[in-house]
Amino acid sequence: MTCGHHRGTGQDPTINRDRAVIVPPSWPGDRNDYAIEAVLRHPARFRIMGKIPMQDPKGAALLQTWKQQPGMVGLRVIFNTPQSQPWLTDGTVDWLWAAAEKAELPIMCFAPPRTAALGRVAERYSGLQLILDHMGVTAAMVRDNTLAEGIAATVALAKYPNVSVKVSASPGLSRQPYPFPRCRRTHQAGVRCLRPAAQLLGHRYHEQLRQGERPPAYHAVH
Repeated sequence: MTCGHHRGTGQDPTINRDRAVIVPPSWPGDRNDYAIEAVLRHPARFRIMGKIPMQDPKGAALLQTWKQQPGMVGLRVIFNTPQSQPWLTDGTVDWLWAAAEKAELPIMCFAPPRTAALGRVAERYSGLQLILDHMGVTAAMVRDNTLAEGIAATVALAKYPNVSVKVSASPGLSRQPYPFPRCRRTHQAGVRCLRPAAQLLGHRYHEQLRQGERPPAYHAVH
């Protein structure tokens, strides 16, 4: 979840959410302070998948004691800009995979349209748990008519036992109103190829369910 911690503390009786994993947003940079503040205020309710500067190999030393930070249980990294996408294949972030595997830290990854490059990571670092955000797809793929290809790239990683997929934000990818028939069919095809234990639902689904909507992955998974 990327919203303020005051929204996930049980103060809203219409939200049935006792605990949450906080994923700090990308736009403030590599900051975890607000997420840590949430954990300090509500230590039994929050855990964090934190941010780290990926282009600095000195960060490997930070991962050795990463879990000593309040609520910190893993990492979230994003490769979605012309600057960051080459890092997946040019060696810039190889230190990160190795250090996270050694520290037993799972990593949430978002790398459209370079999801396929994470296959090499999953194979080389077999002890590293990778979680693919938003099924590895974006709204840009809808505009470019490449959504099916994006889903296929994610499904191709299903053969790796250390890869899981976060099924989230899908209604925002549809050009059609609820029940998003085209988007639903595409995601159902992808979800069926994933083992149930490798599927995670993101918080946006619960917000939509609370509003009376039924996102496509809800039908596909439940």
